[in-house]
Amino acid sequence: MLCYDVKATMTRPIKELKGFEKVFIKQNETKTVSFNLGKEELGFYNAKGTFVVEKGKFKIYVGKDSLCEEFVEIEVI
Repeated sequence: MLCYDVKATMTRPIKELKGFEKVFIKQNETKTVSFNLGKEELGFYNAKGTFVVEKGKFKIYVGKDSLCEEFVEIEVI
């Protein structure tokens, strides 16, 4: 799972790895994988060393690698 803070007040990576699970899937098989998405995954330490979670939109990507382009958008209020 990769996260991107759309309107961060500090420069942040475009896609930050926030969770992963290695899953082996046979041809034509499907599996469900779940991730928890909380303040630890959405926040960061600012220049003063304070952990913050900024309000705003985040893009959440899930795929086989970091090149995945499909995402859902969430909003922290």
